[in-house]
Amino acid sequence: MAVQGFGNVGSVAAAELENFGAKIVAISDVTGGIINKDGIDIKQLFKHFKESGSLIGYPFAKQCTNEEVLTCDCDILAPAATQSVVTSDIAGKIKAKIVAEGANSPTVPDADEILAQKNVFIIPDILCNAGGVFVSYLEYTQETQREQMTLEQVNKRLNDRMNAKFEQVFEYSQGKQLKNASGCNGYSCEQSCRSDECIGCFAIRFMLA
Repeated sequence: MAVQGFGNVGSVAAAELENFGAKIVAISDVTGGIINKDGIDIKQLFKHFKESGSLIGYPFAKQCTNEEVLTCDCDILAPAATQSVVTSDIAGKIKAKIVAEGANSPTVPDADEILAQKNVFIIPDILCNAGGVFVSYLEYTQETQREQMTLEQVNKRLNDRMNAKFEQVFEYSQGKQLKNASGCNGYSCEQSCRSDECIGCFAIRFMLA
């Protein structure tokens, strides 16, 4: 796996996926990238980053460019930094089978088409990075409803929610014969419309009561 970005999203994603058994072969931050086909020890990298404030100088990997991180030989690529980093040129060079969009809008529209032609499976940003929004909602409910949750309970609810939404979006996309990005947008719009209908019905009933 390769991760572009070592901020709040990228660093945590790398650490969590390493815990699940993934091998991180490349990672980058604003100062540059590092690559090691045999794998990068993320805990060790965190220690180096804390001491130096940068990935540069990490002794157990080769320095590389941001483009080399995005186009390296890996199964999963997670662009988790800024928008529009996966350009048409980059998309043509991507070797990953899965692109998990941790950042907002990391892939430009033309690149989406190229990745689709290469049969790259894309997990769209509004689904892939929705976990942060859901946990913010859990924080809100804890405050407003005085509902206390342990870290384990939060993680379970997060995992259950994300797994369910992924399956729903995937089934919707397959059923409509849409690419994942288009399917995700369509599914989101339908769910939003249904929510508005429910709110509208409730408001009408309230006014008529």
